[in-house]
Amino acid sequence: LPISGSVLWLKADAITSENYDVNRLVSRWPDSSNNQRDAIQSTTLDQPLYVASDPAFNNQPVISFGSNDALITPFDAQLNTNEFTTFIVMCSNNDNNNYQGGLESRGFGGNRRGYNIYANMSGSNNRWEFWVGEDTSWNNVNAATGSAVVNEPNLLTMFIRGGNGAGAMVTAQTLRVDGEQVATATPMYHKNINEPTQVGRLNDASSGSTFPLIGK
Repeated sequence: LPISGSVLWLKADAITSENYDVNRLVSRWPDSSNNQRDAIQSTTLDQPLYVASDPAFNNQPVISFGSNDALITPFDAQLNTNEFTTFIVMCSNNDNNNYQGGLESRGFGGNRRGYNIYANMSGSNNRWEFWVGEDTSWNNVNAATGSAVVNEPNLLTMFIRGGNGAGAMVTAQTLRVDGEQVATATPMYHKNINEPTQVGRLNDASSGSTFPLIGK
């Protein structure tokens, strides 16, 4: 994966004992890009768990999310550009028949803006979905049904190419799973202009509900 030029890099092996408490609840995930865009959580009940070694991730450290956990980076224009490429390695640990948010950077006031990626574990879907804001609606591109397998991590890549971030049609909204392109589209795209970026939780403004990741 490209490292040079990253605007945000959250990796679990960068977490030290300074970032979690005696129960290994994480309050700060340091940004390894050196841009100081740490993801933080001051509410103890919403702090995920640091796991020093996980067999599903080649015995590497991971962050385990559940309940209503989330780590949040305040709004930053450099995390919400007209074009972007985002990588995330994650898995669901529980087929709870619901949505499980992985990464979200979007807003709802006045129009639908920004993007998110989540595991749709509802019904028999069990798939990865990448959504972007189109002003009055959302556009999503999806991996195949069954692509999100419990306790099996995937490398997910999502990118936007073209457009102006203010409603123009993009040349590509693309989702890749483990390096393979699985879906692409050419929607209009409105970038997020004021809301934070969060890991581990999906917010639904229309219902007021949250959809946490039950996984890593």
